[in-house]
Amino acid sequence: MRFYISRNHFFGQSPHYPAQVGINGGVNLSTTVNSQGTTGTYSWSKTSGPGDVVFSAPASANTNFSSDTPGVYKVKCEFLASGATSSYTVESGEIWVVGVEVTPSSNAIDGTTSNEFSVNVEPSSLSIDSYQWTWEAPEGSGNNPVVNYSTPNQQTTIVNNAHWYAYPDSKFAQDTGFDCEYTINCEITINSQILKDVTEPKWGVYLPTPAAKTEPPQIDGMPTLGLRQVNGQNQWYVTGRGTLYRTAPEIVSRISSASQFYNKIVTVHEGRHVYQFTTGVPVIGLTLHTLWDADALYNDVLSSLTSNVSEQDLRDKIRTEINNQNSFDIQQMEFETELAEYDAHTQSNAVEPNYLEVEVYLPW
Repeated sequence: MRFYISRNHFFGQSPHYPAQVGINGGVNLSTTVNSQGTTGTYSWSKTSGPGDVVFSAPASANTNFSSDTPGVYKVKCEFLASGATSSYTVESGEIWVVGVEVTPSSNAIDGTTSNEFSVNVEPSSLSIDSYQWTWEAPEGSGNNPVVNYSTPNQQTTIVNNAHWYAYPDSKFAQDTGFDCEYTINCEITINSQILKDVTEPKWGVYLPTPAAKTEPPQIDGMPTLGLRQVNGQNQWYVTGRGTLYRTAPEIVSRISSASQFYNKIVTVHEGRHVYQFTTGVPVIGLTLHTLWDADALYNDVLSSLTSNVSEQDLRDKIRTEINNQNSFDIQQMEFETELAEYDAHTQSNAVEPNYLEVEVYLPW
């Protein structure tokens, strides 16, 4: 009686060993007893290999082999014919369990450059015929989803421009949110068989919230001080404006100029806030440009401050008044925030790309 193991091979692949299969994929193994009419019992087991294996039917003539640990395996099947006292055991050829692991770049801000992706294949001794990097976005996504690989046919590749897409395809940020997620993979071809990472790795592209903001002005600096005698005592007093001034509003951006939203968010939207602080929009009642008035603070408050204690005591008094005025003007600014955002959004909503927009209304 002749007893041996055969396997169902992949299309286009030689039916001979070694067999190869992806992690958690399956190889169908069959035993053949070359003696017509012989019946008996079967028992499948692993003889070598780095991990646990699963036989779909360990007590049948035909079974499916799988493992979630990459490496080279061999299995055996023991056959005991009915009525026999001794069994037959046969070992398979090599079965290669191939592990493909893609390592995407960390999540990236829209416009970020030089995001490196790599793929690792185990067992490392395998000869790779080709690499093909792929990407997917949800069907119906807006804003032209795309991942441009610099070297799509190599083990390591670079994505030079992280591109945010809208899902669902709506122009409003309240619908889409500021995050999107691509499925990234690399198809590996070995002996005409295509394998890929079964975990389907994800790569996120996002915009920070807020992507940029405008720091308001403030009053800073210090008047000049002098010392004089009043009723026989030292008195420190303010002699001039010195370095007292109103700082300029400052845009703080968390996205680079390479972002597709830089012009819309930073240049136009935040630039409008700078205009509000410096020139104002009195036609709609926006008067932020009148706050943090260093001249008024000096003339109305600081110019008359004195101290009979020390120069430092007078400086402390001045700093307290400056801080109080800055805090008061912050509160006044907050009363105009809705109007300021309305005005800025009317400017930026008109600028492409027409996504991540906010519906705004006059606050009255």
